[in-house]
Amino acid sequence: MVTSPHALASEAGAAILRAGGNALEAAIAIGSTIAVVYPHFCGLGGDSVWIVADRSGRKTCFLGIGQAARKLPDFDGNIPLRGPLSALTSACAVDAWRHAHDYSARHWGGKIDFPVLLADAIRHAGKGFPITRSQSFWLAFRRAEAAGWPGFAALFMADGAAPETGSLFQQANLARSLSLIARDGPRSFYEGELAAKIAAGLQAVGSPLTSDDLEATRTREVAPVSLS
Repeated sequence: MVTSPHALASEAGAAILRAGGNALEAAIAIGSTIAVVYPHFCGLGGDSVWIVADRSGRKTCFLGIGQAARKLPDFDGNIPLRGPLSALTSACAVDAWRHAHDYSARHWGGKIDFPVLLADAIRHAGKGFPITRSQSFWLAFRRAEAAGWPGFAALFMADGAAPETGSLFQQANLARSLSLIARDGPRSFYEGELAAKIAAGLQAVGSPLTSDDLEATRTREVAPVSLS
């Protein structure tokens, strides 16, 4: 069984199960697709925490939590809620996919190649998908704020207004980024061609995050908290 907030993401995971994949492989397909079809709540720019257990009794946690910037400005006690200086930690979700895929191969007999798990996400980003009522609502709700977010309106509100529910939404840049991750592996988000573009973009808008911070981003594996 799989579940997610969006039917297309759930179908991506179910397709992996039908192809003989396991739950971790399905979850990667879901996570990458939800970053495309539910962009107002999920994306490549976030973190990812996993609780993983199997019938043998093995249980663990993947903490895909980003690296704090090592060179921080003096905030005088007040960290901004929005804007470039609020982007103080790197995004670890993509590295968590890498960790989950490796764990799947080591412990659960996972055999599906990583690029296959991103295929639905790449397709929906490039060819588009119908805008959900939720996405349309939240874009309209944040319209005044979003006007001040560098580059945001051009991608998500091209006509200056929230797109209508059911209209086709395409994300060519995101499709290219996902294709690079599929081609070069998840670490390309933190090291290499794609990472260099991300670091340059962060620097251009004034974020304290650097390429060194991206490179230092790693998922940690820890024992889950438990009690009788």
